[in-house]
Amino acid sequence: MSSAAVTTSRGRWFRYAVPCAIYLLAMLLLGSWIIDDAGISFAYAKNIAAGDGIVSQPGRIPVEGFSNPLWVLVLVPVHWLGLFDPVITPKLVGAAAVCAALVLVQRALERRTSSPWPGFVVALVLAASPPIVIWSASGLENGLFLLLVVVLFVQLAERGRRWQLYAGACTAGLALTRPDGLVFVLAGLAACLSGTKPRDWRAMGRSAGTYVGTFAAIAGPYWLYRLLRFGLFWPHTYYAKRTYVSLSDRLGHLLAHPGELVHKLASLGRGIAGPLGPLLLVATVVAIGVLLVRKRATTELRVAALLQLLAVGAFVVIDDDWMREYRFATAAIAMSVITAVLAAHALVATRRRVTIACTVVVAIVLVGFAPRLARFATNPTTPLADIERQARRFNAYADTLHLKAGSILTADLGGQLLTSRLTVHDLAGLCEPAVVRTLKRGGPIWHYDHPAFSDWVFETIKPTFISTHEFWSNVSALEYDARFTRDYVAIDAYRDDYVLRTFARSVRSGDFVRRDVLGPGSLEQLRALTFSPRPEPLAIRVGERFGLVGPGSDATATELVAAAEAMRTTGRDPHRAATLLRRALVKPGAQRETVMTKLGESLDEAMRNAEARAVWTELARTTHSIQIAARLEGDSSAGIAQRGLAEYAAKRYAQVIETSDIALYIDPRAGQALTNKCAALCELERWDEAVPLCELAAAVQPGIDMVRNNLAWARAGQATAALVARAFQQYQAKQFDDAIRTSQEALRQLPTSASAANNLCASLNAAERWQEALVACSQGAVAHPEHEMLRNNLAWARNGAAVAELTRRSLDAYRAKKFDAVVQLSKDALAIDPRAAAAWNNQCAALCELKRWRDAMPICEQAVALAPDSATANANLAWARSGATTGSRRLP
Repeated sequence: MSSAAVTTSRGRWFRYAVPCAIYLLAMLLLGSWIIDDAGISFAYAKNIAAGDGIVSQPGRIPVEGFSNPLWVLVLVPVHWLGLFDPVITPKLVGAAAVCAALVLVQRALERRTSSPWPGFVVALVLAASPPIVIWSASGLENGLFLLLVVVLFVQLAERGRRWQLYAGACTAGLALTRPDGLVFVLAGLAACLSGTKPRDWRAMGRSAGTYVGTFAAIAGPYWLYRLLRFGLFWPHTYYAKRTYVSLSDRLGHLLAHPGELVHKLASLGRGIAGPLGPLLLVATVVAIGVLLVRKRATTELRVAALLQLLAVGAFVVIDDDWMREYRFATAAIAMSVITAVLAAHALVATRRRVTIACTVVVAIVLVGFAPRLARFATNPTTPLADIERQARRFNAYADTLHLKAGSILTADLGGQLLTSRLTVHDLAGLCEPAVVRTLKRGGPIWHYDHPAFSDWVFETIKPTFISTHEFWSNVSALEYDARFTRDYVAIDAYRDDYVLRTFARSVRSGDFVRRDVLGPGSLEQLRALTFSPRPEPLAIRVGERFGLVGPGSDATATELVAAAEAMRTTGRDPHRAATLLRRALVKPGAQRETVMTKLGESLDEAMRNAEARAVWTELARTTHSIQIAARLEGDSSAGIAQRGLAEYAAKRYAQVIETSDIALYIDPRAGQALTNKCAALCELERWDEAVPLCELAAAVQPGIDMVRNNLAWARAGQATAALVARAFQQYQAKQFDDAIRTSQEALRQLPTSASAANNLCASLNAAERWQEALVACSQGAVAHPEHEMLRNNLAWARNGAAVAELTRRSLDAYRAKKFDAVVQLSKDALAIDPRAAAAWNNQCAALCELKRWRDAMPICEQAVALAPDSATANANLAWARSGATTGSRRLP
């Protein structure tokens, strides 16, 4: 072999190796991350390998809960061999598929363009493309899908021997890898019709027949099995996820809203090449048009453009995905890059300046990929490891309760299916036809009014545990059904602020357990369990090690808290926020209560419920707040409101208000809690607070008599408050008769007013109208037994009446000249009320009559001290003094 040939061979392998190395290095940045959805495919592959059939768990009903049957089948033999690892295996298979695609596209483009550079540029861009790297390393089918798309491109571009056979097999593989892969059948048919002589219908028929026959022979049996076994044309996951009735409905929507179509195309462009992407798509279309006009469009360019058109069309038609970084755009990105490079090569092959400009554009695109990949790597979407950790938590709950069998209703499925020993019911509906029938009613819309779904949950499956968060807490609305409060109690739950912000509804997310599986102290045992904290993603650990991820070690507590808030609000990364807040706690000057509150909120948002409870419990030891009390509550807002009703019946109105505040923190429109607090405020006559709250209660619960009555009560109380205040001022001014009349008017307007009753009672007592006071005070005390001042005034009235009766009897005895009886009766009156001036005066006079002058002197002085303006008291004092010196006698 000549040295030139060796050099060429080395150069070729170098060009093959560099993109693969870039891809593998980028893939390593994601560490052990696998998306939770991939766990569903892994679980199905495991069950198929074990002979249990197409089921999510052994013993469950067969449901096609995956949309990637070919990927599942690829993993089945690995399970047979006992070599499957949920992280290593899918990453190795995905990486092998991507590297094969990178090498294959380079070889094909080198042959078609007679230049190594177009293929090398394509491979470089795809190797560094965040969507390609991320989703091929996610455990999903994207790597396999990319390889099949590239193989199809090569077969249609080169059209070698038996290409129809290979293209048909490849298209069948695409259709079995993902439902949208079916669209590529059109590319093969177009190639069959254009790859023969014009009007050679027989050749066209043979070519198309071979192609379609191969496709049908491979994909047909599975499609037929699906129709016969499940009665569905598409996988069950399609019906669980769709947001439109049909494909024609979706197309009609896009045509009616061209702005949405343009927005999605622009978004795809940014996914392909960052900010330059939309311009790149437009430039590619223009370039292809120019080449077609000039008749310089090569076969490979035409094929690439057709595949790009189909792939982009499929991406646009598919519903938007929540998982970030263009999970469904693998084929669109690959074919857009290939088409753009081929078009650029055809246009600029002889133009040096344009070639340099294209090189600069490629460099800019490649540089722009790094930050995107880093952002995703530091906050990856729903890691399988997180849900496996959640499944182990529920396994620990079940072990603590000594459950031999149990079940869980949750929306995060992959890690649960792989790890849980409980029966897993899928709240998202991917593996649960009952959810699609009841919560979506078989259509594309999630329904909030879903009695059939609630019956399925509370009467049919009765899950031992329920775990919800964010969208799923909102759409399931479990707490809005009274049976939830009856049957379940929270292990760890929190008000979901995401739902409050996004849907303006207040619900709790978290972990719940059926009451009937709990024994004495069981709930406390579950809450006391501790679990290992979630480790940081590899990208963050590496970034912190080399100082690439901020804030740095010298950041202040204030800077760390600000960074954490940014992570929660704009970065949507509560895990990272929690880490930063833990660092802030040990910094000098940290406001501990504020930082710990934010830490608890971040851990709740990250669904790290057990860690969050430890934070809230520690906070509760030093801080009392409604938020903390609500977070540590086990009951729903409805259950808490029922407690408030019991407290109201016991007339513990202050406790009713606190209990209602906890319920209203969880759900600000909880009707029963609003009613309870409204009534309690009315009982306490806090009218200015009661009126707006009662108005809100009436708005939330229109048509309920009790609510309307409470509102009328509050408004009447507010109107009566001015009379109550005036009566109190008259009482303080010792205008007791006026105070009595004003209080009586207030009671005519609002007979239930405790303050008016108390004012009337006190004024009658002060006016010494004891019999009237007894009646008024007794009525008020019976109506308001919790009113301490009324109780005291009633005691005053009783004592006053008793003293008045003894004083009257002592006067009768005095007139009958029974002076010893007068002395005793006066002493009895003074035992009740030591400040009864009349009793002191009567005793003084009786002692004088008995000529007990020395005994009379201090008694008479006390009578004058209590009633200095009393002429009788002063005269009796003078009599006592005179008697003590002369023995003279004077009638009182």
